[in-house]
Amino acid sequence: MVARAKKTKASGGTPKAAQSFAEKFLLEYQREAADALLARRKRFFFGLWARQTGKSHFGAFAAAALCWLQPGYRHVITAPSERQSLAHLEKCKRWHRAMSLAVEDEVTEYAEPGNAESMILSKSIRLTNGSSIYAVPGRPDTVRGFSGGVTLDEFDFFEDQEAVWRALIPTISNPLGGLFKPLIILTTPNGAGRMAQSLWNAHSADKRGAWACSKTDIYRAAAAMKKERGIDMNLEELRGLVSPDAWAQEFECKFVDGSAVMFPYALIGKCESAECSAALDRARLDAAERQFYVGVDVGRRHDLTVVFVLEKLGDVFWTRGCIEMRAAEFSAQFAAISDVLAHRSVVRCAVDATGLGMQLAEELQKRFGSWRVQACTVSAAFKTLVFTRLRAMMEDRLVRLPAARALREDLRSVQKRVSASGAVRYVAARTEDGHADRAFALALALEAADDGAGGVCARPVDVVAAGLSRSKYAAWH
Repeated sequence: MVARAKKTKASGGTPKAAQSFAEKFLLEYQREAADALLARRKRFFFGLWARQTGKSHFGAFAAAALCWLQPGYRHVITAPSERQSLAHLEKCKRWHRAMSLAVEDEVTEYAEPGNAESMILSKSIRLTNGSSIYAVPGRPDTVRGFSGGVTLDEFDFFEDQEAVWRALIPTISNPLGGLFKPLIILTTPNGAGRMAQSLWNAHSADKRGAWACSKTDIYRAAAAMKKERGIDMNLEELRGLVSPDAWAQEFECKFVDGSAVMFPYALIGKCESAECSAALDRARLDAAERQFYVGVDVGRRHDLTVVFVLEKLGDVFWTRGCIEMRAAEFSAQFAAISDVLAHRSVVRCAVDATGLGMQLAEELQKRFGSWRVQACTVSAAFKTLVFTRLRAMMEDRLVRLPAARALREDLRSVQKRVSASGAVRYVAARTEDGHADRAFALALALEAADDGAGGVCARPVDVVAAGLSRSKYAAWH
């Protein structure tokens, strides 16, 4: 499917004006990178930059400037997820507006015709001088077939770096048109032994070749911010918020441990079904003969509270609802969850009882019974259990999910990290849209359906002894 935006009026600009914007809005290390690309015309640029150092801010400027300086030029931006690719493109559009560059047309191509929630194949903008920028998710099938310059945003977080690399090489190798087509890599380290580290080690010491390599840790960025913007970053306070390994890798640019995407796009795509919906199917919940399992991830200010509802049909779990609450009061959360559990068809519910969720879980247990509401204390071992189960069930296609971008991006954001000592932990980046809250609620729903022996949860035989028959909200009476 192709969705088109309305054309906008054209406006002019000059390369000198673009350079003046770089002087005004880029920091010292970003200006050095711009000089390597635009003045010295280094064909390959590798920026190994810490978090919060303006990688995509610089990348968007570089793409906008290259388009303006070379009429008819095409640039491809690709990132690990749809969300990141589209966010990078939006920053390009802001640079265009600042430089008075006109966007003539905007096109979005979806994998499924008529379904704007399906995976995006590409989103592009075309400028009045004939140049264009494409944003595509970082998958081999979406990056293949283009010709032009390329930006790999957060390359070390791609699912399959080598496959994407092979697909992209023809993109920059076509000499037709005589245009300068650079390859720009911008990333924070994401584990040792992967392709990004190999490229960095192979080219960072070469000062005279085709590569320009720039390392910017948080200390260099902080010094530039203080010198040029008068902003003093409290690094000690920031250091106290993360583990030593995370600080070394994400802020000092050291390749520390091994990481992997837990739920790649290809796996998610196999489980998506048009028969599932994120909208709660209350008609199904009213059918007492059906079996539903619920997972609740609790948030308050920064993260979402998500109530995920699964129906078990045979051996397969189908999504029948995903309720999201942002900054909701405790009473509103309790009421929404109670409304779901009041249905007799809901067999069991697993609730995140860590931190903010502890009181909510206790109140739900008082109302619906401690067997029917499972209070889950979230630890590293518990995350390993529920995410490993979710991955295995998705591989066997025992889970069906709606084609919903928010859920897809949540699942894609979960990373499995293995430290040098062999310790495993599961992490996800916190974004404006939450902290993989939907993915964890889904995993909790499957936890509710597990009886501890790999099977589905069964109702206790002695419900009277369990005290459940005395509650009007109990599954059995």
